[in-house]
Amino acid sequence: MAEVWGEFRSARAAVDRLRAAVAATPDLLKNDRVTREYLSRAHENLDGTYIVRLFAAFEAALRRVEDRGLEPLTPCMP
Repeated sequence: MAEVWGEFRSARAAVDRLRAAVAATPDLLKNDRVTREYLSRAHENLDGTYIVRLFAAFEAALRRVEDRGLEPLTPCMP
């Protein structure tokens, strides 16, 4: 899960830097209409994307524990 966190921080820094560069130099992406068009949406959705990745990494870790023959965790019922 630490890897996912590192990827998120890198992606967040890259998107933020690109947004700042485009704001400072508006014609920076003039030849890349698709990137320019989706840059704001990528910025807005990045957190949610990595939350899903964290859940997937957590689920994979649980499956590895289960595959090793350990009993899966079950919720306590009162």
